[in-house]
Amino acid sequence: MIRAFLALVLTLGATPASAGPTLRALFVGIDEYRNSRARVEGASFSDLRGAVADAALMKQALEIALKVRFDERGARCRTAGPASVTLTNACATRQAILEEWQNQIRASRPGDTVMFYFAGHGSTLEDENSDEDKPFDSTLLPYDARPTEGAPNDIVDDEIKLVIDAANARGVNVITVFDSCNSGTAARGLATGASRGVKGVQLKGLAVWKPSLAAIGPGGGYRVHFGAALDSETAREVKLGDTVHGVFTTTFAQALKERPQSTFGDLATAVRLKMEAGGNPSQHPRAEGQLAASFGGGVADAVLFDAVADDAGVELGAGRLLGMTVGSTFGLFDSQSAALAPSAEPLARATIETLGDGTARLRLVAPPGQPLPRRLVARELNHVFAAERLRIALREGVDPAESRLFAALSALPFVEARRRDEPAEYILLRYGGTQEGAVLLFAADGSGLANLGEVADPDFARRLRQALLTIYNTRRLLTLPTRSSAEAQVKFCLSDELDHALGSCPEASGNPRRVPVNKPVVLTLTNDADAARYIAVLVIDDRYGITQVIPTGHGRNDALPGGRRLRPPPFMLDTTGLYRFVIFSSDAPIDTAALEQAGLPKAGADLCDPTMRACPPAAGSARDGALPSLANWTITVEDAIITSMEKR
Repeated sequence: MIRAFLALVLTLGATPASAGPTLRALFVGIDEYRNSRARVEGASFSDLRGAVADAALMKQALEIALKVRFDERGARCRTAGPASVTLTNACATRQAILEEWQNQIRASRPGDTVMFYFAGHGSTLEDENSDEDKPFDSTLLPYDARPTEGAPNDIVDDEIKLVIDAANARGVNVITVFDSCNSGTAARGLATGASRGVKGVQLKGLAVWKPSLAAIGPGGGYRVHFGAALDSETAREVKLGDTVHGVFTTTFAQALKERPQSTFGDLATAVRLKMEAGGNPSQHPRAEGQLAASFGGGVADAVLFDAVADDAGVELGAGRLLGMTVGSTFGLFDSQSAALAPSAEPLARATIETLGDGTARLRLVAPPGQPLPRRLVARELNHVFAAERLRIALREGVDPAESRLFAALSALPFVEARRRDEPAEYILLRYGGTQEGAVLLFAADGSGLANLGEVADPDFARRLRQALLTIYNTRRLLTLPTRSSAEAQVKFCLSDELDHALGSCPEASGNPRRVPVNKPVVLTLTNDADAARYIAVLVIDDRYGITQVIPTGHGRNDALPGGRRLRPPPFMLDTTGLYRFVIFSSDAPIDTAALEQAGLPKAGADLCDPTMRACPPAAGSARDGALPSLANWTITVEDAIITSMEKR
């Protein structure tokens, strides 16, 4: 099992243990900057007029939509309440923003959510000496940013990511909403509104701040990000009556109040459509992360996929690499919320007719009652399993014709039930070899995997299916075509030296490499190809669990440029055995979080059903936007044996 780096004892906030999940927030709005043209002659940027009002508007929208109470606005530039802090203008310094955000996370328990809203200037910093995952960093400008001398004092996206990683490790969900511009130029604002962008800066040897917030806890937190514009665009301000507001915040607040229980994906769609209808074609808001979650609830129980209707039918945003098969049936819905409703009837049903690596073409089962919207959400209703089966043998002193266990096994479409004397990959064994007693699942080498209980238990068939399907899904992933690291042009380094230089690899010794159990390790990947590549890493543990470690928190990384390196936060492997790292490298993003699943439980524990897609919090972890076109991909598998310290 993989877990976040546990180094200290977690100290929880003051929320009573019996209370449900809590939403905390940090609101930041900056109109007046210490180093703007209004105060410093020759400065490169001007003040804003609507950012402070936007922070108040967002706070009000959340209070109305979610029936919560945040701090009350006062005359001072810092106000605070039990669940929120608001910083405006001179109080919104770099140090204050970072400390207040961390304090909100420190006060949170696993399962709580912390929102960070920022309205103000954004920009870029380019580090000429960097060989990390990208040549420049998007930034937020605090009140004291861009002094005439010294460091720029921006808040860098790498620093934001470190805080989010630490929060997710503690089991805390993070939502970021930024109404700022990351384009690196202030010259693109339209005549009807001011730009929230500041010219970028080049420097050598950018020092990235590290949070004091320890990455400690059970893990499992997710992240969601809403941005006002793409990196190449400008986030605008406009005058609405007597008040100036950001176009994005105004639209977001309206959409949130209209649909407070919507998933984040549906909220993002509503914001985009409203902005298009409002005559803002040059500003495209973005959303990414755990988009099937919501402010009013947890993570959805189903994996959902984007789909697009066109004249030829429907294209599904998932293909062979994510386990799709010809003949499988999907329900098509107009929103994530509809797709997740237990009794919702789909707009149409469709089956996979042709299958590609990254996408699939769907054929409608019957003409829909009305024209389908172009953007659709697909949920799998029936999966057609590939021809290959798991070979399971029974070790039971009962004739198969009379065996209830053999009958239950034969009913599974992905299993080939074998008699006791036939070779098999896995074995089901009875205590005493009779029809009574618990059923145990073993691998062919005799290692025990799960206790499935007695066949007479009404829930036995479900537990049997869940356990064997967990194994089946893992094996399917490992049978995808693979290449060596050299062929894939992805360099893999796994080390327990957490702060080693990016350019070196003090890797664990052995073949396979050996790593100590319950000791933090760090993973570093290098893109040795010339072209930029999207990198994702899944780890298969010793109990067939599948966990995504890159991207972290069910987010989505940008493409990694050629020659650059990528390093997620440290993690630990807390059981001994063989772990397999499956590395995807592709020219388009692949939603590998859809492959996550819980592993086989230990004896006596309940099992999780990957087919019902209810196990991992993986649903909707994608970017809001068009379907990617996948043409070039590689998969590499790297092994590590996790050992006790004395056996190294």
